[in-house]
This record gives sequence, C-alpha cells and structure tokens, in this order.
Amino acid sequence: MTPLAIVNTEWPEVATARRENRRELVVSNHEDFDPSVYSLTQLNFLDISKCPLHEIADDLINLADLTKLSLQHDGILVVPLALGQLKNLKFLNLSFNSISSLPSKIFDDLFLLETLILDSNELSELPSLKGLIELHIFSVSNNKLLSLPDNLTCCTKLKSVDVSGNNIKELSNEIPWSNLSNIQHFYLNGNQLKEVPPGLTECKKLRDLRLRENPLRDPRLKKLAASDRDDAGSALMNYLVKASKGQKKLPKTLADNAITQSSKHMAPNPPPVKNVEILSKIEADDSNFRIDVLRPEEVKKGLRPYIFSCVISGISLKGEGLIHAFTKFQTKLHGELGDNRKLATISTHNFESVSLPLQFSLQHIDEINLCPLHHKRFCTGRQLLAHLQIRAELERKQRKLNNYSGLSQYLVLISPLLGPRQDPISSSKGAEIAPLPATTDSSGNTISLHPITGCDKTRLTKETTEILIEVAGVNEMICKIIIRKLIEWLVQNAVPASEEEKSVTITPLAVVNGETGDRLAKFPLEVDIKDPNFLNI
Repeated sequence: MTPLAIVNTEWPEVATARRENRRELVVSNHEDFDPSVYSLTQLNFLDISKCPLHEIADDLINLADLTKLSLQHDGILVVPLALGQLKNLKFLNLSFNSISSLPSKIFDDLFLLETLILDSNELSELPSLKGLIELHIFSVSNNKLLSLPDNLTCCTKLKSVDVSGNNIKELSNEIPWSNLSNIQHFYLNGNQLKEVPPGLTECKKLRDLRLRENPLRDPRLKKLAASDRDDAGSALMNYLVKASKGQKKLPKTLADNAITQSSKHMAPNPPPVKNVEILSKIEADDSNFRIDVLRPEEVKKGLRPYIFSCVISGISLKGEGLIHAFTKFQTKLHGELGDNRKLATISTHNFESVSLPLQFSLQHIDEINLCPLHHKRFCTGRQLLAHLQIRAELERKQRKLNNYSGLSQYLVLISPLLGPRQDPISSSKGAEIAPLPATTDSSGNTISLHPITGCDKTRLTKETTEILIEVAGVNEMICKIIIRKLIEWLVQNAVPASEEEKSVTITPLAVVNGETGDRLAKFPLEVDIKDPNFLNI
C-alpha cells in the first residue's frame, strides 16, 4: 500500500471551516492529507478530490451529520465500516479510486441514501444492499463485477442502475425482479451476458435497457441490442416479453417489427401535468437537428464524454422572476445531481439565436472564442479563465471564504493551475491545461464552454418561446435524469396560462460521430416521452 502522506500543518481550508463553523468543505489538489478533517463534526457536506487519501480512517465516524460525501480521484484503497455509520448520508460518490472490496455490512444502516456512485474502481463483488431502501440512483460502471447481489431487489425505489463495463456473466432468474417496479434505466453494456432472464420483463417501468457488447446467444436479441433505432430499448423489452410467453418465432425483420409492436406496450400519452399535453416532434427533415462530435475518441477521454440535447417549444418566460427561478433550479441541479458540476453541467439557450447543426469537440483555450454569459465582449478561453481566476480570488478575500468557494470549485475541475492563490494563467501555464469541451453552432459561435459558462448571445429572455437544452457530463444516466428534471420544471412553471389547450413539444437532437456519421445517442425519444413516468422522477 502506498504510504499516506500526512500534513504537518492544518490545511487552510480546514482552518477556515473550523474558524467559521462552516457546514461545507471542498478540498482538491493537495499533495498530502490533513487528518484534522475528521474533527470538523459540524460538516454536512464533504468533498475531497485529487488528494492522496488512500485509506479512509475510522475517525470518519465523527462526521455523523454528513448528508453528502464525495471522495473522487483520491487513490482510495480501503473503505472502513465506519462509513456505514454515517446514517444521515443521502449522496455518496467514491468513483475513480482503487477500491477492490467493501465491508460486508457497510450499507446495512444507510437507510436515507438516495444516490450511490462507485464508478471506475476495482470492485469484483458488492456487499449486501438490503439497507438501501431509499436508493434511487446506483452506478457501479467500469469495475470488475462478476455478478449482481441477489438483494439488489431490496432497493425497491431504484430508478436507474448502471453496471456497464464489468464482467457480469449471468442475471439470475431467481431474483424477484418484480420488486424493481420503479426502475426505468438499466445499463448492462460491455459485460459477459449470454442470456437475459425472462423475469426482467416484470420490471414494468423499464424502457431504457442497454445490452450492447455482450456475447448474447440469441441472435435476434443480439441484433436488437446492437440497434441504433430510436425505440431499441423498448424493442428489447418487447422481444423479451414475447420470448417469456413462448412466442420467440418472430419474423425475420425482427428489429423493425419489435420496435413497431413495442408501442403497444406503452401508454398512449402521459398523464397531464397541470393539463399540459407533452408532445414529441421529429422534423420531417431532421438532418440539422444533430450534434456532430468531432474527434470522438478524444472527447471520450475529456471532461465531458457524454452530451444530450433537445429543444422545448411552447414555453413562456414572461412571468415575473421566472428566468431567475429557472436559473436557480439549474444551480440546484448542478449542486445535487451534478455533484457541483463534477458529474454534469447544464446550458440553456434561446433556440431562435442558435443555428443548427451543432458541433461538440475539445478545443484548446487559445482557439476558443466566445461571448460568455453576462459579458458583452468576445474573449478567448484563456482570457475568460484568467478573468474568472481573478474574480474568484477577489470574492474569496472579500467574503473570507473557504479556499474552494463557488467559482473556484468549478475552475479546479479544469486544472489545479486555476485554483485559489494561483496567478492568472500565463502563456506557459496555458499549455498545461487540457483542451476543454465546447459546443459551437453552424455559424461558428461557441454557445457553451463546459463546465464553466454558456453564451450571452443565446441567453434566455422574456421573449423566449423555444429553449435549447444541453446537458454534458461523465455519467450518461445522470445526464438523462437532469434533462427530465428540466423538462418537468418547464412544464410545471413555464407554460402560458392563457391558452385553453396547452402543449409542450420536445424535439431531441441526435448525437452523431462526426467522423463516421454513426449515431451515438438521442434523448428523449418519443417512446420516453409517452412513458407515463417520464416526468415522475
């Protein structure tokens, strides 16, 4: 085990939190570890990233008031049972570490936990999940799992499960799958599955099933799993339903027929939200409704490997304070589901100010030219980052804030060179900053620089009736949930009250490989929107 570097003096962030009795602590990019963190018993939010933590001490039990704990990129090897005594936890993220095992009873008493993220570790098995009765989101992708725990179905409130990129060979049909009556997303891509249990069809709300890159024995099932058709997920479920009823002799054009038939298993329309009808729209010529991902292999390794986008029409933002309220809601999503923008970021635009199609790529900060939100002049990426550094440092000093306050937290996601007490980036330092994910429209305007800002030229106004939503992140499932949350908010708060027959139209943009033309993603699809639970998140 790598020896833990213990700091001789208290981290300045810890000193500030202690002096000001802060409830939140965010620390990043230290070369050592300060164990006095465990003495901050008032904390309810702790975020430590890119620090040599290696082994979490039992003293973690002192932080009994924690509701949110995020420990990413910390080289963690060992997790103590003491973590399982943090009974107020609602959010736990231990992704991008080197954890190979967890204590068998670590989750038994975490009755309030709603989100559990264990992506990119070395886990070959999971402990019992029976205590996680409030769990909604469970992501353990890119590990070494050989199977799922049988008591997964004890988590009856689960809505999203991602176990992609593991070595799972079998899903037992003995598991009472019907207990997962709320699950909507189940990602199993990149495993070793040869069969899918018929019992999976008992998950009545499951419409987003992913089985790509599995050695499935059933050639028809394998064909459906590899399909990039809009309704492929529902077609998979439709085929499994037929197979479970002994109706496996389907026509040779299975993919087309299964997709057509899948709509019969869907409710024709979702229940109205405040008497608003939700419609799906696919343009007759929708070739421009797309995002071309340039150099996709590079993008996969960047800050935002996934992006989803759609246009919401039939909206009114003329109500008093409505734009401010929508912005505040986005900030809330950034903080909660987005884990302070670590997992995902949102950009919203006045659609009339955007030219389709869009491009999504990694760009060097000297090549980026944009007019950021709340700015009137164009600047390069370097100039923007330098300006934000100065602003963040001034804010920190004036308000005597923790080192990693608001803006600083987002800047250090890009590079530690942009953190507190750092000089504004010079030309030499700029070369060390990795290219950033950016979205440009067909006119060449940069409309989003992830995870920092949108574009002032495309900002929402009281005259906006169509909104372009972008969500880019590191977790596909969470990006989709955020889009649904945004749509739900708009439907509930931004539909004109004067119209008798109110409707909101959703038009998804296809995400396309800019080199091959292959479609990579598209959300939400018509089948998603017709699901009665689309806005029941």
